[in-house]
Amino acid sequence: MEQPLADTLYPHLKRGEVILWQGRPTRSFAPGVGAIVPVLFGLGFASIAIFAIIRSAEGGVVFSLAYLFAGIGLSLALHALFRGMLIRRWSHYALTHYRAFVLIDHPFLGADIKSWPITPSTDLRHDTYNPMTITFAYEPRRFFGRRPRVIGYEHIEDGLNVFRVMMDVRDGLH
Repeated sequence: MEQPLADTLYPHLKRGEVILWQGRPTRSFAPGVGAIVPVLFGLGFASIAIFAIIRSAEGGVVFSLAYLFAGIGLSLALHALFRGMLIRRWSHYALTHYRAFVLIDHPFLGADIKSWPITPSTDLRHDTYNPMTITFAYEPRRFFGRRPRVIGYEHIEDGLNVFRVMMDVRDGLH
């Protein structure tokens, strides 16, 4: 994203709304616990397909649909491993004295700006890792009735200070 985040957010701010903090997540490779099952499934799927490719090659068959299945399995595993890192690479965060903003500037899909109000009823939580993740909202999942998706600032440096500012916003001190 070439322009500063404040310039991008300016049209979305309410009258008198001021940006208190803006930042970006670290770009480190840190797959979550939720990646374990898709990675294992993808690798298992790919390994069965690779076994079928080897068996068909022994029989003299050059082309097999197993190549397609091996590619699908590997892409499932790689997607589960690297999705979070790519999303963080395209993410920008901002906090005003009313709302928390998350901007994802996807190179192919364009920018997506979402905001969530910070009110006295906002459930603020953070983990104890460095870089820190701060959660402040939840969105329902669309498929299969899974648990809600956690919304927050992921893998941010100086997370404890950002959390304190968010608590001040929640408590009406800003």
